[in-house]
Amino acid sequence: MNLISIMVLRNHGDKMMHFTYGIIPMVSAFGLFNIDISMKSFYNKFINYIASSVLAAYLITEDPFIRMWLWNDFLHVSKLQNYNYLFFLLYGIVISILLVIVCCLIDKIYEQIEKKDCSKISIWKTSS
Repeated sequence: MNLISIMVLRNHGDKMMHFTYGIIPMVSAFGLFNIDISMKSFYNKFINYIASSVLAAYLITEDPFIRMWLWNDFLHVSKLQNYNYLFFLLYGIVISILLVIVCCLIDKIYEQIEKKDCSKISIWKTSS
């Protein structure tokens, strides 16, 4: 389904920012949700550690100011839509994985800074 979405978007150029709206992304989301519900639950410490930052990665990449700069100016995705489908698909997968990793690292660094600041505040409150 996502490959069909990419083929449809290939002819729309700069309108790629509207990819998250419409019937194809909605059907894809419902399909992924149904697959996820039917899966057996499991526990993995590493996956849960990364998953705790995925919401932060989403919020960072979907911020309106960052999104336009990231996809159009920094990654130049609209220029790559004229390449063959396989290259565009592989590029999208690699960039998506790298973005999640970088954003998760940003979130983990933020968590460490927040822990230090909160511990300083709690020490300050107990000493006064």
